[in-house]
Amino acid sequence: MCLPWQHSTKALVWFDDVDISDFTAVLLIYGSLLLSGICYCLRVFWCAAARMSELELEQRTNIKFLVKLGKSGNEIREMLVQVYGDNAMKKTAVYDWVKHFSEGRECVTDEER
Repeated sequence: MCLPWQHSTKALVWFDDVDISDFTAVLLIYGSLLLSGICYCLRVFWCAAARMSELELEQRTNIKFLVKLGKSGNEIREMLVQVYGDNAMKKTAVYDWVKHFSEGRECVTDEER
């Protein structure tokens, strides 16, 4: 049975034969690959978040337009589902925006808190 520190001792002995510059190069390569992977994931997440925001603003604008045409919340929700499918706003969000626009709100963006 090997104890944990015996493994690390064997690893240290093995690394005695390796030039430190080789080890540093390997660390730099793997480090840069890791960072590029993280950057890619962040970019994908950011683009998805931005796209979701665009869809939300687009739907709010459509809700505003349809409220001005006198459409009901149910009609508006059905139209959004027909056009956007799974990406359509949730029912409660649609009804909230219908209420805001019916009360005279003109701005489709969120108000700062």
